[in-house]
Amino acid sequence: MFGKGFLKKVDIIGLMLMFLFLLNPYSLVIYIGYLIVIYVVAFKIGSITKLIDSEALILILFSFIYTSFDFLGGGDSGIQILIIQAIFPFSFYIFGKYLISNKLSQKDIFFLLISFAVIYSASSVATVLKDILEGGFAQVNRDFSSVWDGREILATGMAGYLIYNVTFPSFIISKSRFLNVFGRLILLFFYFVTILCSFRLGSRTLITLTVFSLLFSIVYQIIILKPKDKFIFIIQLIVISLLLLNFVSIDLEADYFSTLGHRLTEGTTSASSAGGRTELWLNGFANMFEHPLGWQGEEYGHNLWIDTAKVSGLLSLFFLLVFTVKSITNTKKIVFSNNIDPSLRICLGLFTIVTLIFFFGEPILEGNIYLFFFFCFYQGIVKRIIEIET
Repeated sequence: MFGKGFLKKVDIIGLMLMFLFLLNPYSLVIYIGYLIVIYVVAFKIGSITKLIDSEALILILFSFIYTSFDFLGGGDSGIQILIIQAIFPFSFYIFGKYLISNKLSQKDIFFLLISFAVIYSASSVATVLKDILEGGFAQVNRDFSSVWDGREILATGMAGYLIYNVTFPSFIISKSRFLNVFGRLILLFFYFVTILCSFRLGSRTLITLTVFSLLFSIVYQIIILKPKDKFIFIIQLIVISLLLLNFVSIDLEADYFSTLGHRLTEGTTSASSAGGRTELWLNGFANMFEHPLGWQGEEYGHNLWIDTAKVSGLLSLFFLLVFTVKSITNTKKIVFSNNIDPSLRICLGLFTIVTLIFFFGEPILEGNIYLFFFFCFYQGIVKRIIEIET
């Protein structure tokens, strides 16, 4: 999978720390995050200071303002959360830039990103599979006991760890010089397990992201492929589609479809209002103008940017929006760069897109803050690749 000499070209200690952070054994993620910050500051400060850029400075301003408002506004965040809110976004962004040295090949980076996705999902997958083995699919409850320490995790929180795995079919059907048949089968296996988990979680979001990522990959490859390759690719898609239509059937009454089928058949009202989120978004948007310094309330906006404005007002929202726009711009540069392999372009593009879509519909800084830290880390990787390859 990885190129020759990969282990000699990458910082093994830093990589292992990041793997542990993504795996989150026994809910030790905060302490592993501290170790990453200490490792970077204590041992790599000379390398790190050279990597500070405008995105890093924007994250510093955003984190400082957000944390200050959260503390002064009497929020529920404890001292631990306040500390990581202040230092982790910037630290993980720089750490992402640091890990991707100019010695790594594009193939190395591609498989490194796939490894991050698989490891990030591992604890969630193990937890859901354990639940399926114990109680089967025919359950409608959406609370799960962590495979590590038994703590209760809601289905929405579990789904957030699987969002990158649902992009795997896009790589499987792509014309990739990085993936051989064996590699595609491995990705297919991980995707199959992820879909089984999404059925038990009842996650409509994961199914939506699968469809979206496939459409993105298909359209993108039709655009970039040469006429002959384009024709072959379209024929292959038609053959695969016919095989799926003829041999794969979906039964909403089947046990494995119990939870997801129940949610899909709840009615059109929930779907048309994005599960009730539309009203929350409209209320949050109105509150931005009525309360520019933030507002109180127990309800989440189920949207990263609205929830940021709620906690810390329009100033921190401004810096978060700037970082978001720069992240999209940087990803766009990679997607349309001829210097980067199409497989890596699709991977980098999809990882950004599925994360932002998930940010749009779920509470992040209050409910899945480690996904935001991983996004900062990942955007550091994106920016470093631009500096090296374009």
